[in-house]
Amino acid sequence: LEQLRRWAEALGVAPERMRNLASIEDWKKVVKDAIGERRLLLVLDDVWSVKDAREFAGLGPACVTLVTTRLRKVAADLWLQGRITEVDELDEASGLDLLTHIAPHAVAADPDGARRMVGTVQGLPLALVLVGKFLKRESGDKDPDRIAEAFTTLRTAGERLKLRLHDEEEGGDERTLEEIIDVSFGALPSDAARTALARLAIFRPKPHLFSKAMARDICDTEASLLYQLNDMGLVEHAGGGDYTMHRVIAEYARKKLPRSDAEALNRK
Repeated sequence: LEQLRRWAEALGVAPERMRNLASIEDWKKVVKDAIGERRLLLVLDDVWSVKDAREFAGLGPACVTLVTTRLRKVAADLWLQGRITEVDELDEASGLDLLTHIAPHAVAADPDGARRMVGTVQGLPLALVLVGKFLKRESGDKDPDRIAEAFTTLRTAGERLKLRLHDEEEGGDERTLEEIIDVSFGALPSDAARTALARLAIFRPKPHLFSKAMARDICDTEASLLYQLNDMGLVEHAGGGDYTMHRVIAEYARKKLPRSDAEALNRK
């Protein structure tokens, strides 16, 4: 309902008409009528349900729809005319360009620090946006000491996980990076899968690999759990039956692992 209301407002539906809408179907009809035969780009971001994606895409019969999702199953089931693109991490040059676009003063003050930060988050776009917003805020007055302190803060994994998607004054989604990953973690189909993710974080992160045998013998993680984590995008199949975990995900997962368990697993 909230998304339909936002769409109706963006499409210029009169407030008095919106006040008289009684059901979800009424809202859908109003939005569909407002779009009509216009050729628009509909962006459905972070979709978890094929049904929801199809319903929203159906509101614009002459529109092109771009869907993003964390779930391989959703992408496969939607099968938008076969046009499925897996979004990879940014390389160093592209990551630095993104940081420069968001926080030019910080990058200009410490280009080497900015380059190292791209490597630290391994080019993860969401993490770079959050890092960039933090650096932009801390570099507004171009104070070199404050900028240096900001880069020092960001070198700590726990501080990076606390970064928020939006500043409070911008409204909208205000979750931290940790809370955004929490959504995927909580959506895993079992506690066994969540335990597996935490245990697998003892391996060195991407670009280092671990095999199914290593996962089983060291972390008591069977292949079926690896497949569940891969489907959720929390581990990656690296080819040949080997897997890897992105550094940002590994930093998140390690916080879920009790210290005594981590020590025991590292000994193994």
